[in-house]
Amino acid sequence: MPVHKQLKQYKLLLDTHIWIWTMMGSEKINPHFRASLEQNAKNENIFISAISIWELGMLVARKRVELEMDCLD
Repeated sequence: MPVHKQLKQYKLLLDTHIWIWTMMGSEKINPHFRASLEQNAKNENIFISAISIWELGMLVARKRVELEMDCLD
C-alpha cells in the first residue's frame, strides 16, 4: 500500500523542517506526500510541537527564514 494512503489513518506530528517546507511550498516535498498532508489537514490530523514554533522564531531572528507576516499577528 502506498505510504500516502497509509498516512490517512494516523495523526501526524510534523518535524520543523517538514512543516516549514510544506508551508513555503518547497519542491522538496513529494507531491504524493503533500496531497496526503493536505488530506490529513482537512481531517485535523496534523500537529506541530511547541518547540517547532520556537525553532521557527529562532530561524526568523537569524534571518534564515523570512515570513510574509509578523509572528505576533
